[in-house]
Amino acid sequence: MKDGQYSFDMTSKKSDGFSGQRYALLSTDLAQQFLTINQQPAPLELGFYPHATHHYRERPQGNSASILIYCLSGQGQIEVAQQTPIRLNAHQAYLIPAKQAHRYFANANDPWTILWAHFWGHYQADNLTQRVSIGNERENIIQATFTNLFSLSNFTQELATYQTMASTLLSLLDQIYCLPDRQTATADNELLQTAISFMQQQITRTLTLTEICEFTQSSRSYLNALFQRYTQTSPLAYFASLKIERACRDMRLTTLKDYEIATSLGYHDPYYFSRQFKKYTGYSPRAYRQQQ
Repeated sequence: MKDGQYSFDMTSKKSDGFSGQRYALLSTDLAQQFLTINQQPAPLELGFYPHATHHYRERPQGNSASILIYCLSGQGQIEVAQQTPIRLNAHQAYLIPAKQAHRYFANANDPWTILWAHFWGHYQADNLTQRVSIGNERENIIQATFTNLFSLSNFTQELATYQTMASTLLSLLDQIYCLPDRQTATADNELLQTAISFMQQQITRTLTLTEICEFTQSSRSYLNALFQRYTQTSPLAYFASLKIERACRDMRLTTLKDYEIATSLGYHDPYYFSRQFKKYTGYSPRAYRQQQ
């Protein structure tokens, strides 16, 4: 490495397997179907790597997908083709173009925590080839959108639901490359986070839109518009998706019966819970367990 570049122990490479990591792999068939009728980016993979010690990736032939890396904390380095190496620090994002030889790795002394996404298709922005710094006004919005992408990844079994996820990815890219760091964005960010935090606290209940509006001190129309803009869904639909994501987690990680999970999430009618579960995942609870 040249002077000033990060040192990296090549004997300690590690590509995955980090404690607390999260990963989602989507259907390439759905991505190809989507691209035949849309021009916007088609998501392929998502990941969250916390404190990714020894994280290393090298692709001498590049990747068929573009790769978005968003650093939450720590540091890392990205090298693309013959370009000057990019140091990626906390609150910064960088997009590696498709089909470009590259490698990237975590700093040995202060390894990064990153959110990342692979996607096919074209995205255009004036600052697309630059490292982007994320101000406080956008950070929570972007993280909330990544959370929504992971939630949607559980339900992407058909083209219609895949399209929702693709729209959410497009919103994420717009938030990084187009949304300004301004006071209005700060206010929206705080309101969105307040609403989502309230939903998470009330996950065992049945919430009404009026209750959410009263807690956040916002109008129904404004809150609806805010959720549509940043999550591509309504507040109550987002709340329902949080419930079903929790149900999926409990089915994977506990021995609770379906009706016990339903009751713990405020569903007192097991048939309604089953219908909601299938609506968001494409599976009945029983089929989901068998698939897992």
